[in-house]
Amino acid sequence: MERFGGFSLRDFSKSHEKLEQFFFWITCFISFAVYLRTLCPTVYIGDSGELIAAAYTLGIAHPPGYPLYCLLGKGFTFLPFGNIAYRINLLSAFFASLTVGMVYLILLHLLRKKEAPSLKRPILFACTGALFYGFSRDFWSQAVSAEVYTLNTFFFALLLYLLLRWIEEKKKGILFLSAYLLGLGIGNHHTLLVFGPLFSSVVLLEEPFLLKDFRFLGKAIFLLGLGLSVYLYLPLRALARPDANWGVLPSLKSVFYHILMLQYRDLGPAAPRSVSLYLEELVSFFQTCAEQGVPLLWVFSFLGFWRLYSKDARGWFAATFLFLETSLLLIIVVNFETSSSSLYLMRPFYLPAWMVLSLFWGVGISECFSFLTQRFHFTRSLVVGCLVFPLFLFLRNFPLNDLSGHRLAEDFGRDLLDTIRPRGILFVSGDDPHFILAYLKIVEHCRPDVEVFGLESGPFGKIQKKNFFKFSSEHQEFPIYSNTRTLSTPSGFQLKTNGLLYQLVKKGTTVPKAVWESYRVRDPARVEADDLFEKFILTRYFWMKGEARLEEGNQEEARKEFRAVSTLAGTQGFIHTQLGIFYISMGWAKEGLASFQEALRLNPYDPEVWKGLGIVIGQLGHYQESVRLLERAVERRPTDSEITFNLGVSYGNLRQFDRAIFWWRRTLFLNPLQHTAVENIQKAKVFSAS
Repeated sequence: MERFGGFSLRDFSKSHEKLEQFFFWITCFISFAVYLRTLCPTVYIGDSGELIAAAYTLGIAHPPGYPLYCLLGKGFTFLPFGNIAYRINLLSAFFASLTVGMVYLILLHLLRKKEAPSLKRPILFACTGALFYGFSRDFWSQAVSAEVYTLNTFFFALLLYLLLRWIEEKKKGILFLSAYLLGLGIGNHHTLLVFGPLFSSVVLLEEPFLLKDFRFLGKAIFLLGLGLSVYLYLPLRALARPDANWGVLPSLKSVFYHILMLQYRDLGPAAPRSVSLYLEELVSFFQTCAEQGVPLLWVFSFLGFWRLYSKDARGWFAATFLFLETSLLLIIVVNFETSSSSLYLMRPFYLPAWMVLSLFWGVGISECFSFLTQRFHFTRSLVVGCLVFPLFLFLRNFPLNDLSGHRLAEDFGRDLLDTIRPRGILFVSGDDPHFILAYLKIVEHCRPDVEVFGLESGPFGKIQKKNFFKFSSEHQEFPIYSNTRTLSTPSGFQLKTNGLLYQLVKKGTTVPKAVWESYRVRDPARVEADDLFEKFILTRYFWMKGEARLEEGNQEEARKEFRAVSTLAGTQGFIHTQLGIFYISMGWAKEGLASFQEALRLNPYDPEVWKGLGIVIGQLGHYQESVRLLERAVERRPTDSEITFNLGVSYGNLRQFDRAIFWWRRTLFLNPLQHTAVENIQKAKVFSAS
């Protein structure tokens, strides 16, 4: 071994390797410390409550069941501090920090030169790029509450790292390990399936003979199946009938139905596939990308994309292939509707794409600073210059992702339960109230005297809306409540506003006024919230007060409460849309027009907004504009009978009776129970004949 001044190259290599390992743990520690500081102390909105309940009871979550997450989450419940929600929230923070560490290792691999490397610079740029991703808006948001996405990004980063290692080392053991981890990771989230085509393509380019080696393929398939065997958790736990069970029965048919997510088959492509829809989806993707940090910073990603191609074509191919799969391919396959709620739900699915962009960013910033250092000798300012970018993202996104004081979701759930009289029965619709109550009832054992039923699939027993009439008729001795009015009630009964809920009472019965001052959320306007569904929860308080005032006949006070809903909604177009729909049902056309115009300004591609705006403009007598908007909406929602019916109304008012009859017949095809359409067709035929 050649030595220089008593120091061998082997010693240099070992010291360099230790330094790399040291900074791996430093990167993980910094990110984990930030996530820990901003961690939600209790249940959060979204899937949080349901996932906590499923992990705590070793139950079965929504499709595909998330067996790996439930098993790992159960392990975190044994931590000796915090409540159950806090402990499982830690799981997200833990795997988020490991993901940041894996991004560091990937960048280190991409930046390391084949010749004797500089001791510090690749490490410095790898840390910078990893923390840049760690402090991006959406990734950080998933690290501070119970969700499955940071575990998913960990597997994405780990598998990409192993693939890059295999490209360099060509060891079969790496591929075997990757096959097992791929199967295990799919036990958390199906999006990891994209690694199948990626690994196959890389192996085909690098070692094509392996795809003809049946012994190798047999071992790889076996290990993939071994990882996938985590799904055996579902039938085993279904036999135990845990408290948190999405409805999986101890049968193979039920298990496969759940794993393959066939429950969501009706939530397929929202509209006929078209170039314009894909362009809108692509625009929304890049808008979301820009929100992860200052758009100008992504310029470094383009530089990194170009430089990586020229320096490491194989690493560039793997990263680019993965990016295209988790962005463009995802858009094509999902074909999601460009509504406010759809865009909100799609954001976490793009986390792997942001990760690849962060890798390109790390390479780009490395090239930029290396050039500046060589040209202008900025060596001393290199450290400060690199770290300023993740520090900037940290300061920018900290207020948005600091959930350390968040108790809104739990307080809302407790306020719902406090509305219910002893031995009451609650029917709940919507994910947020459903999942929050799952946490409070199953994990915290709140209000054991109250029985909760779901009107849709969920962790509670399900009673469909069409069966509510029969159930309520047979259980009139119990106080019955619901958080939605869209239910058929027994003869002589009605749903009347009672605090945050509707109570089933006999017509003419006075419902005791809810003591709003006893609620935990007493002044929603003073609660800080940026998330869409946080705001939606807060507006519920004003909304129900407004409905109560309407029942009392006090329209002026009611309008005041609904104006508070609009103010609180701020830049959340989804809430303005919901408010506009309510105004339409009340016949308040001018208020509805204002709400839909604001929603259109915030989200000009939302077909729900086009639909509502078309209806309300028609109510105001502008039928030609109404037709234009409704025809635009029906292109995206061809099976929406409400759109087709109102199209018929607008055409009828324009005295274009043939078109009106066409759309009303279309309405009857979609909804045979729309009796008004039958009456309108008969009237239109009479007018047309005359």
